[in-house]
Amino acid sequence: VTRMLLPVVAMDDALGLMLYAIMMAIARTLDSGAALSVMTLLVKPLIEIVGSLAMGVLIGTVMVFCLRFFHSRGNKLTMTILIVFLAVGLSTMLDLSSLLVCMMIGATMINVSNDSSALLEQCDRFTPPLFLLFFVISGAQLNLGVLPTVGLVGVCYVLFRVVGKWLGAMLGSRMVHAHPNVQKYLGFTLIPQAGVAIGLATMTLTKLPQYGRQIQAIILAGTLIYELTGPVITKIALTKAGEIVKG
Repeated sequence: VTRMLLPVVAMDDALGLMLYAIMMAIARTLDSGAALSVMTLLVKPLIEIVGSLAMGVLIGTVMVFCLRFFHSRGNKLTMTILIVFLAVGLSTMLDLSSLLVCMMIGATMINVSNDSSALLEQCDRFTPPLFLLFFVISGAQLNLGVLPTVGLVGVCYVLFRVVGKWLGAMLGSRMVHAHPNVQKYLGFTLIPQAGVAIGLATMTLTKLPQYGRQIQAIILAGTLIYELTGPVITKIALTKAGEIVKG
């Protein structure tokens, strides 16, 4: 289950970023009152998606090449931070998805570089305070006064996301004849939600400001529920699958 979970989560995030680009283009067109067209529905989102993926591969390749000239962990970490800032800056200038670009940089590095494990270990030591700061800033933007206006939508989001994750994982694993434990428990391990969803909700504040606060409130409230219950459910599922040994 664990081996299946990690790539599924990564693919889930990547697909979510791509669908976000398409849906955001449609939403902005409808909000502006303009007519929907092939250019709006497909061409512009595809340009953003393909451009983001291509830029991620390019910057990731450059990063792998440059890291060959650095040997100390400190220099490698500095290089990594520089690459992230470069990716975000270029993405903003070219109107691409910074999240998708950075995800592709990581995917390129992990599949091309021989030093990826050591670099990831170094980043793991550096990122926890940043994650905490990210969640604190995101939580500070949760306006509880907005929740009553989106109550039904929020409840449906929380419930149907869980149903979709569980049903999709079960049906998909059955179609490929995965291990019975994967069929029974993978869906439950997909319940937690955090970084990418919050990042997309924050981006919506600038891309669709008139609805951004409501969307962000739903996502943050949902994340609060998922993060209180999801890890516990995941632990129970992995324990029942025999992948967490007592003691």
